[in-house]
Amino acid sequence: MLMTQVVKNVTNKLNEALTNAGHPEIASSFVQEKFNCLVNTHFLQRCKNRTNTSNSEDVTDDLYKIPVTGSRKRKHSTDNNPVSLKKRRILDSPEKEEPDDAGIYWKANFDRFHQYMRDQLMITAIASKVDKKAGEVLRTLLRVCELKSDPYSTVTNAVTLTEVRTLLRVCELKSDPYSTITNAVTLTETCFISKVDESGGGMFGSKCLRIFRVLLLKKHVEQKQIEDFAMISAKEAKELLYNMFSQKFITTSEIAKTPDHAPSRTFYLFKVDIHKLAQHVLERSYKAMYNATLRKDNELTEHRRLLDKQERVDAIIASIDQAGGDDTQKDEIEQTITPTERDQIDTVKRTVQIGGRRITVMGTNINIIDQPKMFIWINSVISNLTNCQVKNETFMFCPSPKLVTRFRRLKRSTEKMTVGIGFIMDNAVNVRNLTGINSQLLYFPDPLVYKFEPEKEDNDNVKLFKSEIVIINGKNLMVAAQRRDIQVAIGNDNCNVTHLSEDQIICKPPTSQPDTTSGHSRNDIPAVVVHIGNTKYFVGYLEYESAKELGIPRGYIIGGMAGVGLFILITIIVCSCIYKRQKNKSKRDIYKMRYHLDNMESNVMIENIEDMSDLTAEIGDGKKPLYKYDEYTFKILFPHMLDHVILQPPIEKYGTNDRQQDIAICHFKQLLQHKQFLLKFIRTLERQNSFGIRDKSNVASLLIILYQNNLEYITEIIKSLLKELVEKSVEGKHPKLMLLRTESVVEKLLANWLALCMYTQLKESAGSSLYVLYKALKFQVMKGPVDAVTGEAMYSLSEDRLLRKEYIPEIVTITLNVEFEGKKYKCRCLDCDTITQAKEKMLDVIYRNIPYSTRPAGEDLDLDLVSESKTLEDEDNMKWVDNGWRLNMLKDYKLQNGADVVLSQYQKCRPLPRPPNKCYNPEAVPSTSADREISTQYWHLVKQPDAQTKGISSEEYHSRLLATKDTLKQYIDDFIKTVLTASQNMPPAIKYLFDFLDDAAKQNSITDPEVGYTWKCNSLLLRFWVNVIKNPDFVFDIHKTNIVDSCMSVVAQCFMDSFSTSDQNLSKNSPSNKLFAKDIPEFKKSISKYLNEIQRMPAVSDQDLNAYLAEVSRMSTAHFTKDNALLELFSYVQKYSNELEITEILVADSLTEADELLDRPDDEIENTEGPSNA
Repeated sequence: MLMTQVVKNVTNKLNEALTNAGHPEIASSFVQEKFNCLVNTHFLQRCKNRTNTSNSEDVTDDLYKIPVTGSRKRKHSTDNNPVSLKKRRILDSPEKEEPDDAGIYWKANFDRFHQYMRDQLMITAIASKVDKKAGEVLRTLLRVCELKSDPYSTVTNAVTLTEVRTLLRVCELKSDPYSTITNAVTLTETCFISKVDESGGGMFGSKCLRIFRVLLLKKHVEQKQIEDFAMISAKEAKELLYNMFSQKFITTSEIAKTPDHAPSRTFYLFKVDIHKLAQHVLERSYKAMYNATLRKDNELTEHRRLLDKQERVDAIIASIDQAGGDDTQKDEIEQTITPTERDQIDTVKRTVQIGGRRITVMGTNINIIDQPKMFIWINSVISNLTNCQVKNETFMFCPSPKLVTRFRRLKRSTEKMTVGIGFIMDNAVNVRNLTGINSQLLYFPDPLVYKFEPEKEDNDNVKLFKSEIVIINGKNLMVAAQRRDIQVAIGNDNCNVTHLSEDQIICKPPTSQPDTTSGHSRNDIPAVVVHIGNTKYFVGYLEYESAKELGIPRGYIIGGMAGVGLFILITIIVCSCIYKRQKNKSKRDIYKMRYHLDNMESNVMIENIEDMSDLTAEIGDGKKPLYKYDEYTFKILFPHMLDHVILQPPIEKYGTNDRQQDIAICHFKQLLQHKQFLLKFIRTLERQNSFGIRDKSNVASLLIILYQNNLEYITEIIKSLLKELVEKSVEGKHPKLMLLRTESVVEKLLANWLALCMYTQLKESAGSSLYVLYKALKFQVMKGPVDAVTGEAMYSLSEDRLLRKEYIPEIVTITLNVEFEGKKYKCRCLDCDTITQAKEKMLDVIYRNIPYSTRPAGEDLDLDLVSESKTLEDEDNMKWVDNGWRLNMLKDYKLQNGADVVLSQYQKCRPLPRPPNKCYNPEAVPSTSADREISTQYWHLVKQPDAQTKGISSEEYHSRLLATKDTLKQYIDDFIKTVLTASQNMPPAIKYLFDFLDDAAKQNSITDPEVGYTWKCNSLLLRFWVNVIKNPDFVFDIHKTNIVDSCMSVVAQCFMDSFSTSDQNLSKNSPSNKLFAKDIPEFKKSISKYLNEIQRMPAVSDQDLNAYLAEVSRMSTAHFTKDNALLELFSYVQKYSNELEITEILVADSLTEADELLDRPDDEIENTEGPSNA
């Protein structure tokens, strides 16, 4: 019937029944909707090859395509003529109207009804045998496959457990993931469903997946910890870790106990580098895609030429037949295909009687077919259908159908049978018989596969595996099959086929004996089964030699081992009962301590990430205590000096020789303005044996002060001296050592000159990253305990400054009242902080981002506890513990969270100051303990004798170093990225200096590129940036503690190792290699990229450089007394008066301004008393 007729009849009958029952009528759209639902679920389908007489189309529509109805429109007419109206009514009458779905008839799909009833019976059986949830799982599995699988197929399509679980949620069934998995496993055990493949563990298995998750959670883990966390035996863990490591899915971090890096004295921590792993997986995916593309192209092109040639030959022969040609012409055409090519064509078209060989079918628009199927036919007898697998629009794979039973009586020889090929493609008629285009298959007799020992029964057909390969004998194995068409299974594992001949199959089995599979009479030895097409051949059982070494049946071996194991177990239980209770108690304490430590490490890392974000937000407002230009200049030129003569007023001169001294100083100042004199003066000083490194640095700094407003002149001096230094280094055959150490005045001059030029970059960009790194490092260190005496910290980058005591602090939040400000603050301290440490943390909260020199010192303030009206002190009523006086901590005063304290000006008499190394002076002890011995030891968290003991290794604390490094890595990377960014805004002095070094290398015929690379790194990165990293207090008005100084030195060492051209060896003196071993190669690439980008920049002219130097010179003020700098420099003239040949210089330069000095050089030099060095 037509769809419209069915809908109309059903609607009329339902409305008639509803009207009789007193219910409202329903619309036809409701019935139409139900009809569509039955069609979509394939319970109804179109009739094949049924067309209406008014419709003569040859092409049949899709079986389940619903036609569109109600879309016709009548043509509107405005004619009011009664004749026209009558005619229109006749035309519009129902008897003359043709329905929209005319010619499309529908019928019930009985196959679908049979499938549905079969599924319902299965679901009911499972629900009664297992439970209702299992029935719902099976119902969902069948629902996913009901429209995709063949109704008469014995198995459904493969479905993932995720699809089943997702559909259960969509259907709003109360099923959690665990119950779904349990029910699926139950169905698998009862053989109602089977698992085709396991993809949860990827290429390594589910156990490796557990290990991978442990590494993601714990970051750095040893093998023993992996065994405990993943619950895997030591042997399996070792093998799985090696497999994952060899495939580059995990990496290791090596922590060596000794410098020789011996494996027995090295800790190996496994970790997952997500970024590198993602890159590795992406590369493997690219390779897989490339290989798949090559395979596809090979499949398409392997036989295309021969098949095309065969088609052309057949077409020519057919045209000859139509033209009435003779057999001679046809023979000549057929001979164009050589015998070898004809054999290849026959191989492509041949298959065995059992079918199942994969055949490649090529065409166009194949991907639009819903489910193509293949069949063969002989004498109008059609075989069973096989489902094809569509790959793309040009080709698909189809297994060859099984030969019809009545035609399978072929002799075991090379006898063959030719069959026709047809396809079912959405009712397309022209592909059901492809004989006309010479598409046929050749069927050969089935191959024979012999058992290991044919004369024995199946249960006794056992082969002992001793070699590396398995040989299976047979016959006619290659008549219609290739190596890829044959699969060999040993138990539940595959045997890789390596060779195939007419009478032998050679495969390589797994290294260990696989597990057995069901379906065979023996379940103790794996069965060997050969799969060829649709048939399985049982060969026998394969027993590995390792399982039969003793020649005793396996059951006896297992029983004996079980008995011995039981005896050993009983013995162990009896022996361990004596001390079990004490051992368990100790073990519980150890596990408890480890649990607390692991929790502390994890919590600290999580808190640090959050607190670092807050810290970045706080210091990101631009308020950084950057020194002004003159203060920065003094810190760079005279490091670690609080006062200098250049900061004092001009020195007043008294006595009878004042005028003579003034004249000498004036003439000396004029001589310094001449380049040749200044160069000669520096060269002469450097030749003196007593002119040491400190003197060279002092002279270079004084010259910079003297010509701070004329940097163009000092630049010319540096260029001249630098050329001489290059020539000298080339003559010494070690040019790479130039600028490595400050061994000459010019090297110090260059470092000072470059530091002044870099102030603008520090102020605008790099200084911000340096300050953030300093604050982040200080914040990280102060998060944990810090020993006030030794300076060691729990969280440190320096191995030498690592606190070697397992201490779990508690956070104490204090409410701080500042007496001299009248404000309240919340301060976070630790219960193990000394009173002085707590006051420093309070001052950091009050004076955040304020210059350190402008805030009061902690020693000048009192900390009073409001609740007890008591002043808290480090050395008040100290306790004698372990032969030493331990400093007071906050927990000694029992401070609780929220305790109110007051910070006020110190009112009492102060003790003597402590020495710089922070070892407490016995004389600074309160008067109540004045009678204590001079040798009294003070300690905080670790006793000083223990802390000063040498040779204590830190392998037990490597996780702290790694955790601190991982937390600070972002800030270190940001700073180095800022430093190694070449932009147009960087000082032109860098480009000018690098070009000057390149020209000097060319002039001296230096071809080694590493020489120029080393010079550039030493001049800028080593002489300036490393100095700034180690000493951020040169740039900012901050306080650098010993522990912060040690950590910054580790970062600087890492930066130094990054631009080193040689590989660094692990040692105690290079701790950065242990922590930053994986990062240094990336930093080296960044440095090379930075130098190459600078080299590609346009050259800087002398005019541009002088303009920039003039701009830098204008930043200086009258902060320094240059007359005192001149007197300090003149003192070297007095010290080396005999060696300074000023007369020759004046004659050589013809300096008319020095005529008086020319007439009396000895009087001017020897009789003049210059100022002292004080």
